[in-house]
Amino acid sequence: PDEPLYACLSTLPMGWSWSLYFCHDVTTECMLAAEARRGVPGEIAEQGVLRGHRAPPHLADNGVILAPYVDNANYITCNADIAEQCVGALGDELRARGLAHRVEARAVSCLDAIGLRLDGRRLCVTNLPRRVWRLWRALIALTQQGRCSGDVLRVINGHIVHACGVFRPALSVLGACFKFANQHGTTTATLPVEARGELWSIAAILPVLGTDLGRPFAATAFSSDASLRGYALHSTAVSADLVAGAVRLRERWRFREPQFAGSIASTFARAAARHTDAPLGDFDQ
Repeated sequence: PDEPLYACLSTLPMGWSWSLYFCHDVTTECMLAAEARRGVPGEIAEQGVLRGHRAPPHLADNGVILAPYVDNANYITCNADIAEQCVGALGDELRARGLAHRVEARAVSCLDAIGLRLDGRRLCVTNLPRRVWRLWRALIALTQQGRCSGDVLRVINGHIVHACGVFRPALSVLGACFKFANQHGTTTATLPVEARGELWSIAAILPVLGTDLGRPFAATAFSSDASLRGYALHSTAVSADLVAGAVRLRERWRFREPQFAGSIASTFARAAARHTDAPLGDFDQ
């Protein structure tokens, strides 16, 4: 009775912080192996993997992007025949490894996932209609009720932020809602006029939120910053190629691609200096 027992699991345990990592890694490895079955060189296949903290691969007309997500194997391509080949090769690879699976979609131009709809024909990303109208009804009911706890509004704020992810400028509507959630917590209180106005505004624009993936880049780039004393706004003329390269990188990645990011920073600095008569400083260092 005093002898310790140790569990030996043949699967990844739920709640283990590394489970998602290993599951995602296995999915990625299987997708790369499936590409090898199709005769795609390993280096080219690796370049086509959509990974975090790395600039996304380019989608050529006859190419394919591998987009694994935990236990979901997704392919992005402009060719339906290539999509079928990828699904077939992956099925062969999974069966060879003894991994059970099911195919949920085959060469579709419109994909629903994690609450979003990716429309390949219209080149747009929108929220799923059922999620939009569910949140819309909740916002209308809450504004009419006029009272809730801070924790309830905090949950509502989370749904709003997710919905506005397809059009981030809409997040500028919120302010009083965040303040109310932080101030009241578990306490129920009357919503201030400002918070109710924000909820009404979000409800009004919610059905039309979306991102146009085919929209061209503007010829002018803006850089802004703000403080309690005011704000600054700079602008400069840029080429579409320069902007396309810049938006493929995220600032939070810091210097993961120093040469590419540095060249962009230098170009913007030189262009801004010409327009503002400011010194170049060490932008080229």
